[in-house]
Amino acid sequence: MDELFNSNRAPSPQEWASTQSLLELCDQELTPVDSQIADLQKQLDKLISRRSVLQTNRRKYLDTLSARRRLPPEIIASFIQLAVAPPYDDDLPQQRWQAKRGSESTLPFMLVSREWYGTVCGFAHFWTELKLDVASASGGEIQHLIEMASKRVERASELALSLTISLSTSNEWNDKVVEFAHSISSRVGAFGISVEANPDPDSNTYPNPNPNPNMAAGLLARLLLNPLSPTQRTLEWPKLHTVDINMRSRSPANINLRRLGYVFSAPEKFPAMRGLAIAAPQCDFSVLSMPWSGLSTLSLGPFHTYKFGDYTSILKQCTGELRVLNLCMCGTPERSEQILLTLAPIIHLVHVTHLQLEYTPMNEWFSFALLWYLYLPSLQSLTCTAVDGSRRSKTEISQLAEILQKSGCQESLRYLELNNFDLSLEADTTVDLRSVFVETPRLSRLKITGHKLHPGLWSIIPESVQDLTVQLWLPAIGDLRPSFDEFVRSRSLSAVPSSTPMKARLDIADGRDVASFRKKIDALQAQFGSLLNVVID
Repeated sequence: MDELFNSNRAPSPQEWASTQSLLELCDQELTPVDSQIADLQKQLDKLISRRSVLQTNRRKYLDTLSARRRLPPEIIASFIQLAVAPPYDDDLPQQRWQAKRGSESTLPFMLVSREWYGTVCGFAHFWTELKLDVASASGGEIQHLIEMASKRVERASELALSLTISLSTSNEWNDKVVEFAHSISSRVGAFGISVEANPDPDSNTYPNPNPNPNMAAGLLARLLLNPLSPTQRTLEWPKLHTVDINMRSRSPANINLRRLGYVFSAPEKFPAMRGLAIAAPQCDFSVLSMPWSGLSTLSLGPFHTYKFGDYTSILKQCTGELRVLNLCMCGTPERSEQILLTLAPIIHLVHVTHLQLEYTPMNEWFSFALLWYLYLPSLQSLTCTAVDGSRRSKTEISQLAEILQKSGCQESLRYLELNNFDLSLEADTTVDLRSVFVETPRLSRLKITGHKLHPGLWSIIPESVQDLTVQLWLPAIGDLRPSFDEFVRSRSLSAVPSSTPMKARLDIADGRDVASFRKKIDALQAQFGSLLNVVID
């Protein structure tokens, strides 16, 4: 057969018969072998399936014994709280730390398991914020909002509540919301009140577009002073420490801000109040008879019109306790009164540590004139924001240096933020900005936002600055990137090995040209986590 295997000739009849018998013999022996292999394959498939089941059960048993399951609910709740809350910045207390404790942000964690659902529901800190926007709501909608808020109150246990209410003077269902607020008055710690003075649609066929100017203040009095329920004889707010009032109207004559003094005419009803914010963009501001002296946090503005003397009169009453001062001067200052710049500050706010100033180019003179009156020896954080940055001048920077010199905060100021300042000029701007840095030798954090920044200004950044943030409009980022990289590299090479490394960030400022870009970032944050931060560095 070997000769036949090694050739290509046709087999003879004898070879054909012999080969056919050998083939039949192989088939006979191969059949039981294939049968045994099939049986073994079935056994192997069964073993593989059994192995998969055992591995799944093993993972379940390991998960049951894992350390993660032994974490107390308090630890899990703390993790969730960090995931849904923005970080707190000690240098910016005016940007109140508002953890997103609402059901919308905690919902993904509540869907993990029944235990996590119970943990979120049982962690009182997630349910302390109540928001009732009923300015345009109907009776049925208001009732539903109150029922949902009542559930949150129950879950918040005995913690102090943060209540935010938006009302309209023309809504006939306001009393329901007022009664609900009164029912929890003993637990409210922070109260945000937004009142819109609208014409009463039921007054006549053609409602008066200018409603009673006392209606908004009257609604506030009903909300804060006068109990509506006959069973409630007195109304007190023992835990209320912060009140934020925002009043809106169609014209300045629609709201009488002087009536606010009556709302707070009984300070015994607010024994813990230390923070007050008043904003009325369409209303004329005038000095109010209010307990200013006990405030530690004060925010004023924006208003339609205001007077220099009213601001100074209020600040003179805040010299004892005030720590945080926010002034938004975006309206129209009264120019008829005479403002005299004194040689030395006459209002000593010795405890103020944080000051935020917001103004427009039109009233820049008013804002810096007010700062000229203030003595701030303990100031640690200063934020200056030009609301309209389309028309900037360099004069304000030199004025800022003089104000810092007179305010007495040279040894205390640690944080400086300049928003919408034009720093694109090289010579004079560099000199003025260097003057500001000379007056702040302890400065450790610096933030600058605006249209452009001249590359030569990197050379005057003080060595004391360890945290630098620059936010510019998108077209200016590319031009500044090379000089920024060189600045960071030089600071790294010159730094002492044992010193704290400097943090530097070049970011894109918000504007129309980056609106779509920000939307994409927000979408990424919603998908991958609230702590995502996209930075060019």
